[in-house]
Amino acid sequence: MAKRVPLMTISPLIPPDDLARLLAEVHSARLLGQTLRSGQEQTDASAIPASRIWAHARRLPGAPISIDVERAIRRDPEIARQYRAMMATIALAHAPMAIAASSGAISERRVGGLSVAVLDEGPGSVAILVVRVSPDQSAPRLMELRGPDDTLRIGLQEPVENTIVLSLDPGNPEAATIERLIRDPATEIYFI
Repeated sequence: MAKRVPLMTISPLIPPDDLARLLAEVHSARLLGQTLRSGQEQTDASAIPASRIWAHARRLPGAPISIDVERAIRRDPEIARQYRAMMATIALAHAPMAIAASSGAISERRVGGLSVAVLDEGPGSVAILVVRVSPDQSAPRLMELRGPDDTLRIGLQEPVENTIVLSLDPGNPEAATIERLIRDPATEIYFI
């Protein structure tokens, strides 16, 4: 039997951010293993294996998207549930509902320990997406917006003074999609 090493013994050797991500990976692997053991990874013989759903959840921004996995997520409620459970497991923060459009210039929503705000000065101005990270939290590397009709995965820069800023210039098709998804209350937000 392997000797168990107390976490306090190894934690000084690993930077806090790396330790948090390592623990999240271990937790994710444990939950995925439980799902596989329980036989819930397939609803029938033609279902997508959990390993392919997991690979789809872990893909980098700009990486190829598996069309059959994405189609299964959109059409099969059980596979969609598995995907959302995997995303919630690996996400630093998750909001089941995104920022709803408001009558004011600022729309803001708390997503776990993160604050997400859209700053909009009105017609003719460029809206700005601001993600504030609490100082004691790891900064997210990715953000996935999953709306009823669109999904977008974005790589995020390192925060400056605990803040990540994205321009939502309507002339940029990706930025316009981000703003549309963020303002849709049905959009789910995952930070990874």
